[in-house]
Amino acid sequence: MKEKKIIKISIILFSLIIFIPMIAVFMWYKNIYNSDLDICLDSGICKEGTEINTEYGKIKINKFNCIKHNWKWDDINSTCKLN
Repeated sequence: MKEKKIIKISIILFSLIIFIPMIAVFMWYKNIYNSDLDICLDSGICKEGTEINTEYGKIKINKFNCIKHNWKWDDINSTCKLN
């Protein structure tokens, strides 16, 4: 009986050791993504790959969509300046 309890506790501890860092990395990535969105909404300069809501619906920022909506695309920084 003691061996089964030790195995169960070991599995739980191992799972925690694996999953807690994974959750931390996910939260870190989410914060980085949201900071790009915040900068985009505040300044009107959006980094490529940022997804925003506009009067046209949800748009993922890229060169094609930027030019399509008559915004200014910056090739050097891969950003789009919304008017």
